[in-house]
Amino acid sequence: MGNLTTILCAFMRNIGGQFVGPLPTTEHTAALGVKYAPQDACMPMKIVLGNFLEAYAHGADTALFFGGKGPCCFGYFAETFQLIFRKNGIPMRVIALENNAQGVREAMQLLTAVGKKSLRYDASLLPLGIKCADMLDRYEQAVYDKQAEITDPAEKSKLRIFLSELEQKMKAAVSLRALYVLAKQGIAALSDFQSDTVPQIRIGVVGDIYSVIDPFMNKNIQSVLADMGAYTQRSMSISGWLDDKVKRRRQSWRQAADEFLPSRVGGFARETVGNAARWANGGFDGIIEIYPLNCMPESVARNILPKVSATYGKPILSVVVDEMSGEAGYLTRLEAFTQMMIRKKDAQLERAISGH
Repeated sequence: MGNLTTILCAFMRNIGGQFVGPLPTTEHTAALGVKYAPQDACMPMKIVLGNFLEAYAHGADTALFFGGKGPCCFGYFAETFQLIFRKNGIPMRVIALENNAQGVREAMQLLTAVGKKSLRYDASLLPLGIKCADMLDRYEQAVYDKQAEITDPAEKSKLRIFLSELEQKMKAAVSLRALYVLAKQGIAALSDFQSDTVPQIRIGVVGDIYSVIDPFMNKNIQSVLADMGAYTQRSMSISGWLDDKVKRRRQSWRQAADEFLPSRVGGFARETVGNAARWANGGFDGIIEIYPLNCMPESVARNILPKVSATYGKPILSVVVDEMSGEAGYLTRLEAFTQMMIRKKDAQLERAISGH
């Protein structure tokens, strides 16, 4: 899921554990998941199942996945994966790591058993892992900002080459500290690329955590919008999730959500509504909700977002993604939404200049 893969691989190299690094998610990955998953399963579940099946083909015999609670199918993923493996004669063991103190202890004990370091050493890496997640998220945001500020084809090509080379180095990072340094250096290096425009519009991207973070799932939505001339910000990130779950910091979206969705309904529905309301009332020109088909919490959020849009007068586009989603139609909707906001901004500027 986005840069979480890079962080966990660096962590495993730190502790010296045997692991199969996830292969890049592709259409083949998704097709594998679709083949074995229940028909009405959401797209994130199908993709993760495909990730595990590809890892099994490359030698993995144990899969780690989070448990969960609340009215969202996520809490059943690990058990469902195990049932699918048994049914199809695949000797892959699935271990569910619960989001509580006991779950953290069990995870650390397991990693110590397969690694070459002590439990104390492994635990000492957790703060560094959180810092690393924060730096990677800052780096990704800086990349999208810079991408939105460049229109020259030659400069864009240079930027793509730089990002591709740095991505390969990050994926091969021998430790969390090395990964942290690479991300920090990457942010500094972005200033070397010449910006030639200032985007007119700012778009907030909301939705469930997997759809918002993972570029395969969302079809590189932030990069696409940047090339269309828009600054973007996403509602979910690895570091933000850790702040909420580990550091227990009160997130700014909660107060904004109370007016429209005061109680939890599972998944990340409140985060979706709260961030949409906060951004619509805070200078953003539009909001895009992206979520998988059959995601009950996000379906609830989708039905509340029109009220948010009407309250603050900002357009909100909801995009559903599944294995049948075509890229051409997807891009057309994003482009139309972006152009609508740019035209609206131009009209406002003309009225301001003319004094009407």
